[in-house]
Amino acid sequence: KCGFKVIEKLPPHIIYIAEKNGKVIHSGKTALTHASLQEEGNSFDKEYYPYFDTYTVYNADSTHYHWWKLSIKIEIKIDGSETWREILNEIVQAIQPAIGNDKFKKSINGIIAHANGKCKSEADYSIDSVVSACIYRLRRSDLESFVSHPDFEKFVKVRVLDFFK
Repeated sequence: KCGFKVIEKLPPHIIYIAEKNGKVIHSGKTALTHASLQEEGNSFDKEYYPYFDTYTVYNADSTHYHWWKLSIKIEIKIDGSETWREILNEIVQAIQPAIGNDKFKKSINGIIAHANGKCKSEADYSIDSVVSACIYRLRRSDLESFVSHPDFEKFVKVRVLDFFK
């Protein structure tokens, strides 16, 4: 297993993935980076982190080292007419999660509450920091149908705004 000591010295919001033959062989992130990592052994997905300020790749023999500096500010337009509970209910009805609607909603709310709690203890606690942390934490392979729903980002924004009321 390889590791990068340099990651300990870098600022927050950076992710790296070592990929070989289309598979993730190692991944990591800097401290205070609230994003889920692509799992080792899974297929590599370059589009897994859609909100980034910079992306670079370094090739060494047959291994590719991908680096993202994740965006903290993600622009999401909302109209303010629906509550986060209404939006979540609509998404859940559309995707019909295998674990059941109530259990799924509890899981989503737990992930969001955890992201909010982590951000609250940091100096840059803001609506933007919580929105980005939630989006990055929810981007996991087991939640793909949820994060792919057209109202996913609207749900996150409205949910986070509720924390700040």
